[in-house]
Amino acid sequence: MHARLAILTVAIMAICACWLLSHAEMYCPFYPGIDTHYAPGFSEANFRKVLPGMMVSEVEALVGKPLFKQKKQTAMEEWGYTDDGKCKWGDFAWLRRAVVVSEGIVISVDRSVRYD
Repeated sequence: MHARLAILTVAIMAICACWLLSHAEMYCPFYPGIDTHYAPGFSEANFRKVLPGMMVSEVEALVGKPLFKQKKQTAMEEWGYTDDGKCKWGDFAWLRRAVVVSEGIVISVDRSVRYD
């Protein structure tokens, strides 16, 4: 009986802790991508291979089409492979994966954790 009560107590505490942490937009070490939408077919392993100087055709061959493309400046465009808001029951940090391209060439790669 005491073992069941102890297990129930720990489970309730864990649920409460998760609820509290999810409302403070914390990073989830057990599931880092818990609040991250990914582009169809996205692979972290392949995204790690994307480097500045690559052609956009190489990027698309590695990680596919982005979730969105957004103009940054006249000749620059951001390709976003992830976005926030996947988790419906809490607000956690999300994994940003994006590249900035100019004239068909990758000029920067963003592999960051976002708390927004």
